[in-house]
Amino acid sequence: MDGQYHLLRVDLAEKNEYSVQARRGYYAPRKVDDPHELARQEIQEAIYSQEEINELPLDLQTQYFKNDPEGARLSVVSRLELKNMHFARPMAGSLDDLTLATAIFDEKRELHYRR
Repeated sequence: MDGQYHLLRVDLAEKNEYSVQARRGYYAPRKVDDPHELARQEIQEAIYSQEEINELPLDLQTQYFKNDPEGARLSVVSRLELKNMHFARPMAGSLDDLTLATAIFDEKRELHYRR
């Protein structure tokens, strides 16, 4: 929980015809007491993760508009079906937060996202 980059080394126990593919390392999460900062870090980790999340009933539609030769606008519409999702029910009532973030990487591999 130090927020630093840690190298990984993965070796096969026995030499055979198999090979291993692994990432070179990872950034450890930082211990954070602020819930807003923690949520921001979780979103950033999810965006850069190589794991796919298939459990959400999410419909995603994209459309682009080319208004002039030098640029275009991208529209992303996300629809999440909530009726079959289970939320925690604390004693005092029901309250849960759900954040949808759309992340798009451009040709320079720079990140653009909106919550």
